[in-house]
Amino acid sequence: MQFEDNAEAVRRLAYEIWEREGRPSGREHEHWAEANRLYETQHPQRPMAQVVEMPRWDRRKAERQETQSLRRALWTPEPFSAELYGKTG
Repeated sequence: MQFEDNAEAVRRLAYEIWEREGRPSGREHEHWAEANRLYETQHPQRPMAQVVEMPRWDRRKAERQETQSLRRALWTPEPFSAELYGKTG
């Protein structure tokens, strides 16, 4: 996703508006608001790319899978040590 930084362009527009109105003090918020509106009309936002919706998380399915994994881990017989280490002695 690309990000457009429009702060500098809005800042320049606000400055131009301020100068055009005779450099009054105390009206900077109005100038910024007007500059933002002007910028948005000059540079309309492009529509976002189609958002791919992720499948919803199913809690019951996740719990069922977790339960099955735990059962397999608990009830799978452990190999005898002779199978692990070979016959000793």
